[in-house]
Formats: sequence, structure tokens, C-alpha cells
Amino acid sequence: MPLDTLRQLLCNCLIHGTSFTESGVRVYVNPQSGEKVRFYVLDEQSNPDCTLRQDLEMSGRICDILVSYTRQGKSRAILCLVELKGRNLERAAEQIVNTCRYLWSYLEQQLEVEAFRKIEWKACLCRHKKSRAPSKTAERAKMRLRDFGKFSMYDVTRNPDMGRFLRN
Repeated sequence: MPLDTLRQLLCNCLIHGTSFTESGVRVYVNPQSGEKVRFYVLDEQSNPDCTLRQDLEMSGRICDILVSYTRQGKSRAILCLVELKGRNLERAAEQIVNTCRYLWSYLEQQLEVEAFRKIEWKACLCRHKKSRAPSKTAERAKMRLRDFGKFSMYDVTRNPDMGRFLRN
């Protein structure tokens, strides 16, 4: 299974439950029958136990969380990189892209080609409900995620429920 390698790498980053809140921004998933959802807090400021940055010798800013999603009977695994932001959406997009570069490279090296192809990458930038960032800024952030070219789906949203986004 492609996620076994990831689970080993992120064992210190796993949190209990399927929700996360930071700076007044919350995301969650209500798993349905047959779904497995795991939340990994990657940013060592929010999760001092996470050693991802050191393990992969990452530089630059990284995103807040990675959500893994699998559904019983499906061979694909979804990895969704998530950044929670009130402001500076373009920087948030860069944090997601930077994190993806490192994880993509690591998993591409560690996994067999067929196992790596079973991973679907998504990106979600979740804004504070009261965020006043102009829609043009949100569009530029979304374009940055699109232009990176690794994500099958990407979004900049105020909706904290990630269920539909992961299932599509």
C-alpha cells in the first residue's frame, strides 16, 4: 500500500481525530462508512513532535497539515495538503507547493512506480470565514496551485468541511 511508507515517515505527525484548528480556521472531515481519514500536522510550530522537516531536510515554509483519505474497495489513495490562513493567500499557496515538492520527491524515490501512480494529490487553502483578502488574491493563489501541475484538484475556500473535496 502506498501509504505505509508515508505513515512511517509521518508517525510523529499523526493527530487523533479528523479535524484541526489553527488561528481561528478549522477544517474537518466526517468519515463515511468504508473511509479512512488521517490528519497529520506537519508544521513543527503547531506540532513540535513532527520531525518531517528534519527527516527530509526541508527548507522554507511548509503547509499546516496533510490529510490522507482512502476508501474501502478503491486502490487510489488521496493525499491532500492543507494550509489554514487568514491572510497572505499567495504565501499559503507557496507553502503547499513547497511541501508537495519534498513529499513528492521522497515518495517517488521510495515507492515502486505502480504504487506511486496510485496516489492522487490535492491541495486546499482554507481561509478564515472573515478573511478580507481580495478575490484577486485568492485567484492568484489558486492559479499558483494549478500552475504547479501536480494536483488533480485544488481549491481556495472558506468551507471547513473537506469531505466533498476529498471524495470528488
